[in-house]
Amino acid sequence: MWEPIEVYGLLFSRVVVGIIFGMAVLAKARDLSAFENAMVELIRLPSRYSRLVALVVMAGESAAAALMFGNTLLLSLGFGLASTLLLAFTIALIMALLQKRRVSCGCFGSHSRSISFYDVIRNVGVLGCALLGTFLLSLGSGSGGGILEGVIASTIAAIFVTLLLHLREIVLLAQPMPGTSTPSTPGDR
Repeated sequence: MWEPIEVYGLLFSRVVVGIIFGMAVLAKARDLSAFENAMVELIRLPSRYSRLVALVVMAGESAAAALMFGNTLLLSLGFGLASTLLLAFTIALIMALLQKRRVSCGCFGSHSRSISFYDVIRNVGVLGCALLGTFLLSLGSGSGGGILEGVIASTIAAIFVTLLLHLREIVLLAQPMPGTSTPSTPGDR
């Protein structure tokens, strides 16, 4: 029997992975050539292979998103595929960051913004969800849950995805603007 935390956790993981990969595929499909160029720069791929690699990546992302709607076996395959893709891209991002290369990852249609540590955090967050989903599937057979659980888990997942996708902007918003002083507190006087 599935415990409520397992039901919510699995639903949450499915929605996060499904939304992230679905959005990624749609963004890449809007401008495939820009994604091809990003692949050439990010992983130093010879340009003659860029179209093939871009299409394979998009097919993998599409499959990962679609498998989030499947039964236990398909869901397990989807989490495994998502984890593999996320791990590969995270390694590529880390290598490029360590080499101090200013490149775009082409993720979510952003081709003008250079990669940053926030992209790594985003990928690790989604990878954590895929691994959580895999772990929860190993505890039982089936996803369980009803409409209410689905709505609650989906709402929390949508908020989590929004935070992950806008992490850089959220951090920048919380930092003081250059040239401004921080407000003093009465104890500072």
